[in-house]
Amino acid sequence: MSLYYWSWIVRGWGEVVLTSGRLRLVACLLAGVLSGMGTASAQTITLYSNSGGSNTLPANIPFTILNLGTNNTGNTEVQTSAVTSTSSPAKLPTGSEISKIAFGQGSTPSGVFAGGVSGKAASPFGSTNTKTDYLAAGGGNGTVTVSYTVAQDALQILWGSVDNSTTSNVITFKAANGTTVGTVTGADIAAAVGSGLVSGKTNVALRISGLAGYSTLVLSDANAAAFEFALGKPVPEPASIGVFAVAVAGLGFVSLRGRVRRARSAP
Repeated sequence: MSLYYWSWIVRGWGEVVLTSGRLRLVACLLAGVLSGMGTASAQTITLYSNSGGSNTLPANIPFTILNLGTNNTGNTEVQTSAVTSTSSPAKLPTGSEISKIAFGQGSTPSGVFAGGVSGKAASPFGSTNTKTDYLAAGGGNGTVTVSYTVAQDALQILWGSVDNSTTSNVITFKAANGTTVGTVTGADIAAAVGSGLVSGKTNVALRISGLAGYSTLVLSDANAAAFEFALGKPVPEPASIGVFAVAVAGLGFVSLRGRVRRARSAP
């Protein structure tokens, strides 16, 4: 066999090895991305502010509240049917990354409220705010189920009148396959706030992070009191952004190396 053919075979084998190496690198980078987004450490509660034991709005909330619409009638039960992008009067805003908010009724109604409604719900925005919409899981096993179009790994929330209980205010985070990937209760929030919390009155703005990717939230209340809250707009988890950036940079390096090598070997 001529030297020409031997050199052709060696070169071809080198390309196979190089391609294989690239594929392994890409696989490792993608595994890193998936690991960073799908594998979480212990969940973390970050307190932004609280209302100091009274039913007022916490100061300096560093996230945007999910706006379900403008309600012109104060102190009212706005809607108990599911909230979607086309529902009325409450509806999901464009780009919310949420497909639907559904309600399961308890001994008191679950749904969208505005202001305080006697015997049913108290606004997390404070007793003087009578018109800003919020969500409530009714007492006696009422639920609010939030379905996301994009997997999330953090939640920002204005949590109203925190009940220091493991059953009154409960958030269950579920993956796309229905597996529970995290749970936070009113007792967890009370422990994080400490002595400044007055059970059943203090409103808290906070972030829950370090969660494995979840696609569904179930907020519930097994006791007499309702679980009132307002969701923050979904935001990417910083750790996931960092891992993704590293992966993209690595892919760019592989592509650049290939281009440089081809340019050098060009006649």
